[in-house]
Amino acid sequence: RKGFVPTSITQSWCLSQPGVPEKRHLELRLPDGFTYQPGDHLYVLPRNNPQNVQRVLSRFHLEGDMLLTLTRSQSLGLPANTPISASDLFAAYVELRQIASPKGILALADATPDSCTQTILRDLAGDLFKVEIQDKYVSVLDLLERFPTINPSIGLFLSLLTPMRPRAYSFSSSPNEKPGYGTLTYTVVGSAVHDGEASAVQGIASNYLATLRHHATLYIALHPCTADFRLPSENSRPLVMVAAGTGLA
Repeated sequence: RKGFVPTSITQSWCLSQPGVPEKRHLELRLPDGFTYQPGDHLYVLPRNNPQNVQRVLSRFHLEGDMLLTLTRSQSLGLPANTPISASDLFAAYVELRQIASPKGILALADATPDSCTQTILRDLAGDLFKVEIQDKYVSVLDLLERFPTINPSIGLFLSLLTPMRPRAYSFSSSPNEKPGYGTLTYTVVGSAVHDGEASAVQGIASNYLATLRHHATLYIALHPCTADFRLPSENSRPLVMVAAGTGLA
């Protein structure tokens, strides 16, 4: 994607004990000429869980290496008029775990000939939306698997999804400690198990980062912070340090 460059993973390990939300450390070998200051952050391009990608491929009877071409009218910010493999399209370009919207659920209702399914979906898009969809983090893909009579085109399915958003992470390292490298310290969202069940909320980016090991490639873009967020140049200035969830920000 424009503005993003590849970087190599040099270290990756877990910092936390079992039974709590997983905290992880990640070190990156930054590209040549890539410099940052304390307080800066970077955007990373995540990928969907391979299991969710396979769910889509199975639902639409697609092979992962099958080439698809989206017309410009269907592109929705996706690569248009150029062949792309089905696995890459559903892994890197759209968010598969996004909660279905009421408008999207009604579109699914129009894509099934079964009147009973239509009635249920319209109820889910109306009075039952918060309890049955929003609170349970139900996605469009979940609904397609729950109601097999829904028969949307791939174009309709893509139109009900949102493009994959880059995620921002602050550096947890000093650029002076190890020039040319930077570290991220993050929580794997959804990694905690409560009452024997995994969380319904699975962070796309944090779970993707947790799968990366030594020599893996990650696409990043640097975003300097505002001047007000930088450390003062005068050493005599008083500072307040705040722990922001994962560690010292």
